[in-house]
Amino acid sequence: MYVTDLLQLHTQRLQLRRLRSEDADAICAYRDLPQVARYQSWEDFGAEEANQLIADQLIVMPGATGSWLHLMIIITKSGQPIGDCGIHFPSNAARQVELGITLDLRYQNRGFACEAIEGVLSHEFASSICIAYRQLRMQKQVRSESISTTRFPAGSLFC
Repeated sequence: MYVTDLLQLHTQRLQLRRLRSEDADAICAYRDLPQVARYQSWEDFGAEEANQLIADQLIVMPGATGSWLHLMIIITKSGQPIGDCGIHFPSNAARQVELGITLDLRYQNRGFACEAIEGVLSHEFASSICIAYRQLRMQKQVRSESISTTRFPAGSLFC
C-alpha cells in the first residue's frame, strides 16, 4: 500500500512535504556531509540509503504509532531543498512525538530548524499531541539559542 496523502505544511519561508524520488540527490548532498552525519545514526549516506529512505516513506501513514514520518524542508521562494524533518510517533508513548531536523550546513543557524518545528507543531495531527521532545546532538560551541526561541524548551514541550 502506498500513501498518496499529499501532506504539505507551510510556514513563512518554508514548505514541508512528503519525500519524493527526485529528492534523493539533495538528501545525499547534506546527509553525507561528515559535519552533519556525526550527530546522526549514520556515518555515510549515499544514493542507496536515500532511495531506501524514500521507498520506506511511501508506506508510512502520518501519525501511525511506532512510525517515523520524514518531510522534506524546502525554501518556498527558491524551491531549494535544505533538509528534512523526522517525526517519530513512539509506540510506548501515546500522544507524544520526537522531532529530528537534519539541515544542510549552508542553511544552519538561520532559524530554519525552528521554523520547521513550529510548522510541524501547528499541523492538525499535532492537536492531539501533549508532549513533544527532542534530543540535541550538537557540538558544545554550536549555540542552541535559536532552538529555545520556539515553543520547544530544553527537554520537553508540554501542552
